[in-house]
Amino acid sequence: MSTDVRRHCRRLRVLALVIASPPLAAAAGEAYLPCDAAQETRTVTLTGRDLTIEEIESVARHGAHVALSADARRQQADRYGLLIEATAEGLPIYWFNRGTADNRETVMFSGDVMSAENRPRVLAWQAERFRHPKSP
Repeated sequence: MSTDVRRHCRRLRVLALVIASPPLAAAAGEAYLPCDAAQETRTVTLTGRDLTIEEIESVARHGAHVALSADARRQQADRYGLLIEATAEGLPIYWFNRGTADNRETVMFSGDVMSAENRPRVLAWQAERFRHPKSP
């Protein structure tokens, strides 16, 4: 895989993270400023099947907006629900409620992610990960 393709894939993962986690984007507190606003009236609709490099560039460089298709929203909600259910049951979800690699035994939080105790910690931790992601 070429460096350019890896770079575009990394941007896509960050874009997906922002879309999938609106509270996380707000918690990051950093405004996104595109290179120019040439496509600020355009909306790229994510379906999970047909995103092109040109569409990624439209968002990343030219200010196009992003929306999820109805099917993608349903899938995202289903998957997030499974994630929340698994963590509430105490299952280790690496990179979410557990560390990774050498820190895989580190418990980041336990129980319900939405509890008054866990939610602020999880949002802060995820915002920090968003600001300083590790390379794949």
